[in-house]
Order: sequence, then C-alpha cells, then structure tokens
Amino acid sequence: MKPTRRPHRSTPSHRRGGALVIMMVLLFATSIILMGLVQQVLRQQRQLKQEIWQVQAQWCTEAGLQRALARLNTDPEYTGEVWTSTISDDQAAPAEVTITVQPEGSRRRIAVLTEYPLGAVQRVRLRRELWQAMPLSPATAPPSSALEPENLLP
Repeated sequence: MKPTRRPHRSTPSHRRGGALVIMMVLLFATSIILMGLVQQVLRQQRQLKQEIWQVQAQWCTEAGLQRALARLNTDPEYTGEVWTSTISDDQAAPAEVTITVQPEGSRRRIAVLTEYPLGAVQRVRLRRELWQAMPLSPATAPPSSALEPENLLP
C-alpha cells in the first residue's frame, strides 16, 4: 500500500496572506500618523491667522486713537465716530473702528473699539482707552501775565 500524502498549505501562499496583513497594519498606522500631522498643520495655520488678525486690530486701534487726537486738536467738541478701514490686501476683510470721546470732570476719556475682520464669526475685538486733560476754555483760563508777548509794548 502506498502511503497517503496529507495535503498541506504551500509556504508561498501562507506568506502572502501574512504579508498582506502586515501591509494593512502599516498602512493603517501611517494614515493615523498623517492625520495627526494634518491636524497639527491646520491648528498652526488657524493660530497664525489669529495672530495676524490681532496685529492688524492693534494697528487699527492705534490709528483710531491717533485719528481721535487729531480731530480733538481741530474740534474740541468732537464726540467720536465709527469708520470702516479698508485694508490694502485683496484678501483682507475690512475693520470697524468705533471711537467715543466722553468728558468726565476735567478730563475726557477716548475709547477705541476695533473689530477685525468685520462680520466674521471668529474675529478679534480690541479695546483701548486713553485719558486726556481737557483744555481750558478762555472763560476759565487764568489771567494772562504782563510778560506774555501779546502784552509787551512795542
């Protein structure tokens, strides 16, 4: 009688199945790592955009303070305004700058509120205040000295 041979799996097909499983695990691990890297890049991009907006809002707020001081030099009754600043960059949105001037005793409070970009869901709102002594009116000014140039004899 002839011995019967037992069927066994061939080594190459068994190895191919194992290699496929290893490749799928490596592909899965690689895609997890790549997703983490993409999320990190997106997070950094959002943070950079927020920092750029913060700097832009600071410049607009400073411009608002300078504008208020210049207007108060020419018009002591200036009470404020709202203006929209158009940024020169084509992709930048406008900023809204609200200036309020309120007298309080012998001083006046100059407040500037900046919103940038205007109307966006995620935006920067920046507020800055400055106190300024109010100029004396001619009725409340102290008497002029005899030594002042307009009182000197020719």
